[in-house]
Amino acid sequence: MTRKLIASLALGSLLLLGGCIKENAELMYSNQETKIDSFVKSTLDKNPSYTVTYNHGSVRITVVEGNGPALEKKNSVSILYAGYTFNGGLSSSGLFATNIKEIAKDSGWDVSDDSAFKPITVSPSDNNLVDGLANGLVGVKEGEECIILFSGKYGFGKKQNGTISANSAIAYHVLATSISD
Repeated sequence: MTRKLIASLALGSLLLLGGCIKENAELMYSNQETKIDSFVKSTLDKNPSYTVTYNHGSVRITVVEGNGPALEKKNSVSILYAGYTFNGGLSSSGLFATNIKEIAKDSGWDVSDDSAFKPITVSPSDNNLVDGLANGLVGVKEGEECIILFSGKYGFGKKQNGTISANSAIAYHVLATSISD
């Protein structure tokens, strides 16, 4: 009888702990989304000509409108980008990846290898893109400059990825150089 009671209490504790962890993650994501909303509002207040698009957990602020057809999930886009962990703003201290030489140089990164500063081609249907970036790219047009933001729920989730902490909100500053079928 004692073993069954101990086993039941242990199982109950694990279930309760699991529920608390999930609630904490959801609260953290909600707080990140509030910071994202605040950043969007502040950015639009300063730049009323910018536009905002919401798509499945991603927010895209269009800084410069592009031309031509909008990127569909099945298409590919070549981009220059800077990726940041997001904690209310875009800061060089949060920069984790870029193929834009000026941003790398301004952040004190080694810029001697020019091959690192060329557009990359991705598709929203690529399995190697996090959901937040894939969803944020859908609808961009050639020549568009935008900022794509999303909570950790649509990023790397509970997995750390290099210098990106688990559950981090992410922002990408993107220039779409070309779109192809």
